Amino acid sequence: MLLLVIYRRFQRVLMLASAGLFLTGSPALASCLDQGLKLDKAQLRATAPNAPVSAGYLQITNMTGQTQTLVAAAAPFSQTAEIHDMKHENGVMKMHEINGGLVLPDGLTVKLMPKGRHLMFMGLDRQLKDDDRYQITLTFSPCGKVTLPFHVVKMPGHHHNH
Repeated sequence: MLLLVIYRRFQRVLMLASAGLFLTGSPALASCLDQGLKLDKAQLRATAPNAPVSAGYLQITNMTGQTQTLVAAAAPFSQTAEIHDMKHENGVMKMHEINGGLVLPDGLTVKLMPKGRHLMFMGLDRQLKDDDRYQITLTFSPCGKVTLPFHVVKMPGHHHNH
């Protein structure tokens, strides 16, 4: 048991060190990272001109010692944002909002990706162009708010090496 506690603390130190290189923002951000929340591979889907929606993807690792729930998202380019899931029902792919938010069990990594769970940004006020970056705020319960950069890509899942 003692080894597990030491291992988790070591993991958190490593996650904080690596996440600190990429994330900046409010005191709430430091609080979430200090608690062991790690956010990676944040991407937005590039859009055509005048497109009304886009999707966001990322990987969330929860090592906070308790369940976290992603309850909201906000972006400067959209009127609203929701957390969605896609499922096959009777041979048809259907998308729906996840009521109550996305539950993130402690000790697990959850991936938001195309054809699965994702962020849906609606009422866009601009085209999202390949290689742009936008600050998006995610709200977790009980951890708080985290603001991080999302990279716009043509094909979700593609990672630029900068």
